[in-house]
Formats: sequence, structure tokens, C-alpha cells
Amino acid sequence: NLYNTAIIEKLIEHYPVRNAKKLLEGESSILNDKFINVSGHTLSLNNIQHDIVFKKFGNKKIVMYGFYQGIIGSPNLRNEAYT
Repeated sequence: NLYNTAIIEKLIEHYPVRNAKKLLEGESSILNDKFINVSGHTLSLNNIQHDIVFKKFGNKKIVMYGFYQGIIGSPNLRNEAYT
């Protein structure tokens, strides 16, 4: 939920972008930008995905499907929060 909200915030900062995939790759990827503060810890989107969620729940397809990235092939955003 935090990841999906935060990535939308980042995509809006770069609007209008025709190809969001360019923002997600390489050293300057928005996924590496540490801009999320949680309990005094500054995190990147990659920190949330790889260091927190995948460590806890594994790198399973069903877990990976919850990560929206704004590109073709990315899952649809849910109408309700994940629980």
C-alpha cells in the first residue's frame, strides 16, 4: 500500500512521461531514491520491495503482483488496501 502510493507520487513528479520504464531503470531510477520516511528511517521503493516485503513474504509471484510500477504489464491498482 505504501509502495503503490509512493510510486504514484514519484510518477506524478515526472508527469507527463510517455515511457515510465525509463524512470525505473539504471542508477538514477526513482526506485532507488530514498524519499519515504517511516519511523525515522528513510527508505526507497527498492528498500520496501526487496528488503522488507520480499524478506518477509518471499519473492513469490503473488507477492510480486502487488507492486504497481506504472508500466505495461504492471498489475492494476486495487480499489482497497492489501491486508
